[in-house]
Amino acid sequence: MPDKNHIIRKIILLNFIAFFVFLCAAYGSAMRYRPATAFQVLSQYKTFNESVPAPNKVWKIVPDSTSDGHSILRFFVMEESESPVVCTLELPMPGSSEAIRLLGPDDSIEKISSSGLLLTTGFPAPCDVLPPVDVQDDGRLYQEKREAAGRLFVRNYRITAEPFTIDEARSKGWIRNDRLNMKTVVMITATDESGELAVRQLWPVNESAWWLYEETPQRQSWLIY
Repeated sequence: MPDKNHIIRKIILLNFIAFFVFLCAAYGSAMRYRPATAFQVLSQYKTFNESVPAPNKVWKIVPDSTSDGHSILRFFVMEESESPVVCTLELPMPGSSEAIRLLGPDDSIEKISSSGLLLTTGFPAPCDVLPPVDVQDDGRLYQEKREAAGRLFVRNYRITAEPFTIDEARSKGWIRNDRLNMKTVVMITATDESGELAVRQLWPVNESAWWLYEETPQRQSWLIY
């Protein structure tokens, strides 16, 4: 049975997050996935053989923009000399109904989403996009649609939000950046129709442009710089 003090603390955090999101939701949503400068993310990939060390990659993520106001994020592998772009994430202007697009190395379209949810299952780069969620929308369903062989396939994903203190996040191994100055973070999680994890991202409860930690069934990633 959950500890009573733990439940009370969660309720207080949820109320705080709801109030804070109400004050800055518009600005915060506009900032998400739109960093002003380049940064680095460490990804660790899961293996089926526990005796083999998990492979790591350090990603350099470089922001840019198009002439029509779209935000662009280009993903490079840091360890490889003269690394070509692995993929490009293109986001429409905030408030636009245009789709999010994932482009491959040759700018071919890998995936498109108009729901605000873009999942890149099996893709090596940490470029999944989750819709902005606050505690009032907790548990909302989002659809992912794709066409194949002339048929439309639809999958539902549930998006939930759970607050944590920064100390709780550190104890769980979600934080590897020592320069953080915050008290509360929130884990945004997408699960499929079977309740299995698709992706979860740990976000600061402010107008941050990028997550602190991400996890999928294939990898774990941390913001490091």
